[in-house]
Amino acid sequence: MKRLVAVFLIASPAWIASGVAGWWLGGGRSRSLPSAAEFASKPAPAAPSQPVQHPLVRMETAAPKAGVPVAPPPPHAAPNLAMTAPAPQPKIIAPPPPPRAPAPEPIASLGSTDVSAPEQALAPAPAETATASKEGVLIVVSLASQKAFVFKDGELWGSTAVSTGRKGKRTPVGRYTILEKQVHHRSRTYDNAPMPYMQRLTWGGVALHAGHVTGRPASHGCIRLPRSFAKKLYNLTDFSSTTVVVTNKKARSSDEALGAA
Repeated sequence: MKRLVAVFLIASPAWIASGVAGWWLGGGRSRSLPSAAEFASKPAPAAPSQPVQHPLVRMETAAPKAGVPVAPPPPHAAPNLAMTAPAPQPKIIAPPPPPRAPAPEPIASLGSTDVSAPEQALAPAPAETATASKEGVLIVVSLASQKAFVFKDGELWGSTAVSTGRKGKRTPVGRYTILEKQVHHRSRTYDNAPMPYMQRLTWGGVALHAGHVTGRPASHGCIRLPRSFAKKLYNLTDFSSTTVVVTNKKARSSDEALGAA
């Protein structure tokens, strides 16, 4: 213990002297902060002559070294106009509308297309066969005489008494062609009445057919023929070369019938 105390007493002055010297040499003296006037009177640091750049920027903008080839900058690609601007669309011009077909002229007929239409409410259609008196079959029906005369190629083929439309349902006068033929036919308008050997003159219900013949107007507008005559006449006529003339003129002979046609 005595030894430790002796060592401490010997070493302490050396330690204290070295501490004081270090404090003095190291500027341990008390200092005061500069005042605001001293701080303001100090000159401002001079600005650098060259702008300070980031190291990466200096590397990118540094001048090339002598003798080292430098690749030229890539050319700027021209803008693709086809991609940036839509191509002009061709104008589409609608074709002019086709000319409107002229409306067909109404045909004077008994014919509305309703076969069940009343017979007396329709008007006759003119036949188109102008030369039927010399070629083909010509049938002349006289309403005044209640007779029918049939000519084949200008010659008398036969004649018969008939019964045409009664008062209020008179058979309309005019020129007709055969539109339809049917051996066994029944009326769609008048109680399903039989009309054998029917030869239609209009689509409105007027026809030649076999029926009860009195020699006087008696039908609803059709032209009734004796059954045997109607059958023979049915086999004689056709659609293309037969003309039927219904007239108010008297026809008591074949000559008067031709004159009335």
